[in-house]
Amino acid sequence: MQRYAFLDSLRGIAILGVVMTHVGQSVAGLPPYFAAFTHFGLRGVQLFFMVSALTLCLVAREDNFNPIQFYLRRFFRVAPMFYLAAIFYLLCPKLFGISFASNEVWAVDAITTFLFVHGFNPHGINNVVPGGWSIASEAIFYAIFPWIVLSLALSRRWVILTVLSFAVAFANAAIPSVLNIVDASWRDFFHFNFLTNAPSFATGILLFLALKRVGPKSENSRVAMIGSALVVSSAIAVSFLSDVLPGAQLFMVPALGGVTFVAARYEWPILVNRFLSFFGETSFSIYLVHFGVLHWLIAVAPVIGSSAGQFVILYVFTLIISAFIGIICYKCVERPMVKIGRRIGDRVAECEGARKKVMAPPTVR
Repeated sequence: MQRYAFLDSLRGIAILGVVMTHVGQSVAGLPPYFAAFTHFGLRGVQLFFMVSALTLCLVAREDNFNPIQFYLRRFFRVAPMFYLAAIFYLLCPKLFGISFASNEVWAVDAITTFLFVHGFNPHGINNVVPGGWSIASEAIFYAIFPWIVLSLALSRRWVILTVLSFAVAFANAAIPSVLNIVDASWRDFFHFNFLTNAPSFATGILLFLALKRVGPKSENSRVAMIGSALVVSSAIAVSFLSDVLPGAQLFMVPALGGVTFVAARYEWPILVNRFLSFFGETSFSIYLVHFGVLHWLIAVAPVIGSSAGQFVILYVFTLIISAFIGIICYKCVERPMVKIGRRIGDRVAECEGARKKVMAPPTVR
């Protein structure tokens, strides 16, 4: 599969933001504006969803798309590392006396997580693997992607579907407040479930259609610089709404879509570079392991200086250690499993093609 530098860089931005948020949540006493900025990093998950949708659309071909091949490749891309993380976090209470779950982990939580259907389980959507709610939304998106491939040519339909996804997401995010739901599991469920995240995926598909229409990337560096600066500034400005309005994270989706479009169209070095691409290439493993790394650092690191200083030290070391482990996981687990999935998927596609060829009626001459 062809690699796009801007996609890896966007994933790098996303994982840097996610780690920043979790480090910020772990440091007490941060100045209000500093804390708000670290909270902005949580929008990196939305960026992950957007980039995921755009990536799959870029590599999918409607004329020879094979759903079974697609599912096999996605399974071997996600499942091996995710299962290792799930086993590790499930064993943490017994091995280290540490629990990363917000509630008691029920058997159904573990079962639905390993089956990738925990997105429908309010108690277990984020209870086995920290951050596992995002994998739940990805799994639902993968499930419907074959239908998406068949409808990619219908641009107007996707404009309408994207608008509808925003309306549904806002309604879904407002349910806890409207119904006065106080149970933490249910409140988290409405915040994390697929309906709330659907606009990010839909926007990624719209970006694919837009980029396809405008053609190859532009070499106009001045436009790139001005456009990137405006879009990034708007994204940061909108981020401060996150603590003011319910569902305000949805306001970030168009801003993140602008960042993604600028990165794809102009490849401005501030948005697309080797540093970001390095973190983007190993972002999946970093995402899964950084929770454990952060917890360990908090336990062993001495408290020194101001809260802002503590944040910087904790953030840097969490990134370094998580990236080191992420590289090992990427080379020893992710990449080999991806190759196996590709071989199995290609073999299945070949067998399916041969079967269709044999079953095809003879040509009448």
